[in-house]
Amino acid sequence: MEISKLSKLQLDALKEIGTIGAGNAATGLSKMLNKRINITVPSAQILPLEKVPQALGGTEKLVSAIYIMLTGELSGSILLIYPMEESLRLADMLMGKPSGTTKILDEFGQSALKELTNITTGCYLQALSIVVNMKIMHSIPAFASDMLGAIIDGILIKLGLEVEQAVIIETEFVVESGRVKGYLLFLPDPQGLEVILEKIGLSQ
Repeated sequence: MEISKLSKLQLDALKEIGTIGAGNAATGLSKMLNKRINITVPSAQILPLEKVPQALGGTEKLVSAIYIMLTGELSGSILLIYPMEESLRLADMLMGKPSGTTKILDEFGQSALKELTNITTGCYLQALSIVVNMKIMHSIPAFASDMLGAIIDGILIKLGLEVEQAVIIETEFVVESGRVKGYLLFLPDPQGLEVILEKIGLSQ
């Protein structure tokens, strides 16, 4: 199945799974950081992978990205992307620093973003696995900072060009008075997506 052919109902179902996962992740992060955290999913869309950079600001836009491979009964990957300025603000929020303190993501900043991704992705996959009754595992997060086009090209190489399109779930983090927007790219293999839709009763 080509995921570009998903109906609005099917896309809404994938967004709803993301919303459930985001709610669980917010609860976990709030307890861990002892701060009030809210994560919302304003929108979801499907795009060919080569059009993702254009939709997120252009191939030369500097971003921070955290990449996770999926294994188990569903293969593919998840990529969380934050515009550079947003990732710096998010690092400040997570480390309890005044906004504007972090100018470059050092080891501590990268570690904070990777842990955030680990929790967010874990909750998203947990929600997905419950809904579809599939065992899904993920790798340790890997961090990259580069132009968006270069990161997407790197993902294409890692995936062996098997994934041609992406489910883009807009994700907004609100930590106390700060607000940061990022994007969760869900890249399931075509066979895996068909199984997911069958499990939720929305297969074409």
